[in-house]
Amino acid sequence: MPSEGLFRFSEIHLSPAGNSLRGLFRFLPPASRAELLLGSMLIVLSLLGTWWTLRCRADALALERDSAIVEGHVVQLWVTHGKGQHYWVAYEYPATLNAGAAALQGEVGMPKECFDRLKVGGPVAVKVCRTDPTNHLVLGARPRMASDPAVVAAAMVILALIALAGIINVAWWRICRRTQWVSRLIFHDVKNTHASSE
Repeated sequence: MPSEGLFRFSEIHLSPAGNSLRGLFRFLPPASRAELLLGSMLIVLSLLGTWWTLRCRADALALERDSAIVEGHVVQLWVTHGKGQHYWVAYEYPATLNAGAAALQGEVGMPKECFDRLKVGGPVAVKVCRTDPTNHLVLGARPRMASDPAVVAAAMVILALIALAGIINVAWWRICRRTQWVSRLIFHDVKNTHASSE
């Protein structure tokens, strides 16, 4: 008789733990602390990526809506050879249109047709944001990726998928942890019940 009571008790209480593993998560292996760490890292990465993408988009919009064209000067020209040839220009430009404004420096890759028209010491046109002179773009250089709404939208979709992967990892870890806790609690209750019945 005690064995039958024990069997019925175990069956009644173990079913909720089994039900918690139903659905999509039943196809996944048991989660460990590695899933928690991986999920947390993916969530943090997606948040940082979203912040960076939105910041780049804001800078691109500010440069488009409130900017001025200033005349800079070419400091250096060079070509790199790797996967094809890449053309680079180092330059300096005034922070504002005012005479005697502080000079800022930068370097950027250029298409060959624009690169060939430049010479060291010669002028180069720079588009400068009025509110943030460090936010600028050399005319003729390739446009920023954040200037294209389609590119920004694609980046946000990718970041959302990364966040979803992180949430799934963390959720699976929590489900497994809860199931293990419930199983230990049930085992303890069954053991105590069996001991008291004897």
